[in-house]
Amino acid sequence: MLCSSTQLLDLPDVLVVRASELLPNQLCLYLELLKTEATCPQCQTLTQEVNQVRSVLIRDLSAFGQQIYLHVPRR
Repeated sequence: MLCSSTQLLDLPDVLVVRASELLPNQLCLYLELLKTEATCPQCQTLTQEVNQVRSVLIRDLSAFGQQIYLHVPRR
């Protein structure tokens, strides 16, 4: 049974939009956040406004003999 791109990592409100091979034993998964709201880190209020989005590359646990990296957009 195949899983959908939202079930692949078992993370709520996260969509895997693309996967690419960095090196023969390294896989990078590009993620998209489905939530339209976020909590402001300074005033702690819920907002839908986005000032900027920067991507962060995070090393995840290895799977299937490959190193896994997550390319996560960070608000």
